[in-house]
Amino acid sequence: MYGLQYGLKKMSDKLLVFPTIEQLHYLSKIKSDAKIYFVPRFETDIAQATVPAVTAAAAAALGESVDVLCCHEEGMYWIRNFGNPKWQYSFSAKMLELLTKDRFKDHISAHGIRNAHYVEKISDIPHYPVVIKPIIGFGSIGIKLAEDESACREQLDMVNQAELTKGIAPYKNKYFKNIRNRFIFEEYIDGVFYRTPFVVAQKSLQYVFPVRGSKTTPRTSSDFHWTEFEYGDCERETAAKLRAELEKLAVLFDLTDGVFVAEFLVTDNGEIYLLELSPRQTSSRIAKLIELAEGIRLEELAVDLFLHQPLKKCTCKKSIRMQILRGDEYVPDNGYRIVQTQREKSVYGDAILTVYCERTAQKNE
Repeated sequence: MYGLQYGLKKMSDKLLVFPTIEQLHYLSKIKSDAKIYFVPRFETDIAQATVPAVTAAAAAALGESVDVLCCHEEGMYWIRNFGNPKWQYSFSAKMLELLTKDRFKDHISAHGIRNAHYVEKISDIPHYPVVIKPIIGFGSIGIKLAEDESACREQLDMVNQAELTKGIAPYKNKYFKNIRNRFIFEEYIDGVFYRTPFVVAQKSLQYVFPVRGSKTTPRTSSDFHWTEFEYGDCERETAAKLRAELEKLAVLFDLTDGVFVAEFLVTDNGEIYLLELSPRQTSSRIAKLIELAEGIRLEELAVDLFLHQPLKKCTCKKSIRMQILRGDEYVPDNGYRIVQTQREKSVYGDAILTVYCERTAQKNE
């Protein structure tokens, strides 16, 4: 049913934008009276689905009474370009106007959310180091650290001419044709990185999962390519502060039932800086880490909340480390045991091994 025909009657339909294969499989297990459709990110997803796939034109033909679940970062850009302003989202439609980094930062700054200060010209940089960021970005592509003006200009030229064009241009040309991609120069904040999936249900913040970034592996395209994460070691005070920030964000962006993800930096003195907020579930790797640690599947939970199913509870509490490696051999550190591995190709085309290990000894042992 790829390419749904026009002329459908107006009804309360459900539309998933770029769901994962796991979500498509999960939909077959749920009973719902609603008509459910999905927008495929890849043509190969269509064969995996038990619900009809639709094109952008066919989605538009569904009318105004449509509930939408954004399942992927790119899904936000699709909604901005092809969605109906009267569709219902689990977030304020204002977010669709804030998809460039500068506009998002300006908005949260105006509402008292702490984030790193930025300038738009190299000549206006007050001090170094700085973080170079394209305003239209995907993942960490194009984000570089510069220690001085000379390095800043060199990094900017390299990223702009090579990796940025290859990594970002296809998305920019598809979704941001009328916006010139440019860079902002952000003050460098020395802090601990937390990628934090969280769950809102019944107008309340239900779950917060602070996942600490513990290692980066710089690439030509990015100095902030995270390859190791830890879950289960966040201090109570830090967890409480992160939760407080998420409460503010939930109100500011009118977040309703759903799974979301935010990224923060936490400094030594406990200051919280917001890096990013995305109204969709987190990446599949982080979702797997949470599943192994807490016994709850975020990708399924997002679908449950979207279809008004009961909120599932966490069933376990473990400390899990996730590492992304290049190579086939891996020996876990002392105090850890392997619980799952996965081989695949990265977005850069090279073979990678993702390893999930459970901590079996106390951290101070």
